[in-house]
Amino acid sequence: MGPKKKADARGGGPKPGTKQAKAAAEKTAAEAAKKAQPPPDEQKKPSVKQVIGGASWTGKLPVNMLSEHCQKQKWEKPEYTMVSNGRIGCS
Repeated sequence: MGPKKKADARGGGPKPGTKQAKAAAEKTAAEAAKKAQPPPDEQKKPSVKQVIGGASWTGKLPVNMLSEHCQKQKWEKPEYTMVSNGRIGCS
């Protein structure tokens, strides 16, 4: 009795480099792309960056931006003073 053939680890299928293998790979890729796409009526959820400040938001607060601008212009650092309007809470 001759040596036994080992079972293909990929579970059968076409040999690599053949037309059948290429067709099978294209079919698998097409099916994966079809599954990955959401239905057309379903809208994408906006990212946190888009919700907070749009696409141009850098993440810097106005205080930081003013401080950096003053530094670039070789001006003194801005001083901030807390002012109370006499009201407690907001309405």
